[in-house]
Amino acid sequence: MGNFIATLIVISILLFPLVQQSDDYVLQAKHQIATHIMHRYLDRMRIEGRLSTGDENEIKSKLNNVNCKIDSDTNTYINANAKERLLQPRILRGTETIDSELTLEIKCRPEPQPFKPRSLVGGTSTPVYIKVGGKELSERIDP
Repeated sequence: MGNFIATLIVISILLFPLVQQSDDYVLQAKHQIATHIMHRYLDRMRIEGRLSTGDENEIKSKLNNVNCKIDSDTNTYINANAKERLLQPRILRGTETIDSELTLEIKCRPEPQPFKPRSLVGGTSTPVYIKVGGKELSERIDP
């Protein structure tokens, strides 16, 4: 019986790094996908001058497809400095760079949450979030 318990402990110690690495890889892949989605829609914002309601819904849908949730959690959001949903005007190309700047920031919660080793020793388990963002200059000339 003692050998069996010792064997289980050794096996779990040896397998732990393998599980942790795969969990980290999945989290990095989700971050890369979120970055790709953010750049795609930031590029559309550059042409249109604002984030349309349809694009905002597509962002949520695409992130949900990869299990990165944007829901009623106040820590998950899509922030843009010009949103059609909020009836904000388009940002047009101007002579001053600062006046033509578009920003997009996305914060989502990956599901399932990655494993945290500190939870094994009684540490607090705070949720992990993926946050990506970028800036572009608007190319829209007329409203």
